[in-house]
This record gives sequence, C-alpha cells and structure tokens, in this order.
Amino acid sequence: MLTLFMTDGAVTNFDDAQACDTERYGAYFRHLLDRASMSRRPVRGDVVSLSHTDEDIDRTVEAAGELSRDG
Repeated sequence: MLTLFMTDGAVTNFDDAQACDTERYGAYFRHLLDRASMSRRPVRGDVVSLSHTDEDIDRTVEAAGELSRDG
C-alpha cells in the first residue's frame, strides 16, 4: 500500500498532507483511471495485490510516465 502526495516537500504530518496540490492529484487520478487498470483512491492510498498482473503494473507505470512527460 502506498499514498502519493502532490507537493514540493516532504509530508511528515497532517498539515503537510492537507497542503498538497489536490487539483494536480485530481488530474493524475483521472489520467490513470482513463489509461490504467490499477485502482487509484485519494487519501486511502493505492494497493498493489497479487490480482494485478505484470501487464497491469506496466500499463500503470506507462500511464504515470505519460502524465509526467505531458505536464
């Protein structure tokens, strides 16, 4: 399980998490929903499980890379 925060600094407490760029995360969330099969859940985190295939993970990594290249 992991959680991604859109911020320029470290997230070490609740205030740091609240200060993250939610619009940027929303764009990321929608992009991955459109292009990848792995679930994205704001706040609760992301879960990678044995039900995800190598192809699922590769597709998700590629989709995240597309967004990074496109801005």
